[in-house]
Amino acid sequence: MPRTYCAGEFWWLLDPDSDAQQRTARWLVYRLHTAKETAKAVNALELAPGEDRSGYGEAPADVRTEIADLGWSESGQAVVFAGGQESWPGYTERAGKLLSAIWPQGDLPYRMLSAVAHAEVLGLARNLAPPAPGASGVRPAPGPAAEVWLWQDAHLVLGALVLTAGRAASFLGLDDQSATLRALTEYLNRTLPTLRPTASHG
Repeated sequence: MPRTYCAGEFWWLLDPDSDAQQRTARWLVYRLHTAKETAKAVNALELAPGEDRSGYGEAPADVRTEIADLGWSESGQAVVFAGGQESWPGYTERAGKLLSAIWPQGDLPYRMLSAVAHAEVLGLARNLAPPAPGASGVRPAPGPAAEVWLWQDAHLVLGALVLTAGRAASFLGLDDQSATLRALTEYLNRTLPTLRPTASHG
């Protein structure tokens, strides 16, 4: 199941405005954050003291060694290098930067950001209700705004996945895939606004 908070991470990691040093620093920040979270999860397993933990992923010490080998340093949630530093952005910041490319407006409500920041299934499911007796499938949840929220979350989720895939394809030099994703983005930009329901539905 694709999770769109990963889309926000990839959008940040593959920012075309970042140079090689910044991108390397962001990659190390990402790995260090992941290693720290993994270490917390492994500790919660209450493994025996001598049990091999290498199969659970790299340890924070491994990433810190790579940072030191580059002559760089760690400061809290940041990796410091000669040209500056890169810090680990939170869910809201990552989602906000990604969604600003889809829905360019200031101060997007957290409700909209969280649908993309956490996971698209959770974001969409909160707008759905079980089927009526004798019916199959789900339906928009009761309430005048449910269909609008469902459309809005779907719009943002689709945009996040397609735009991030396009950025990755461009970074990897996959020209055919990039062209296909650009065409899909144009199609979504044309089609999704025409599908917007009115708040009176429900």
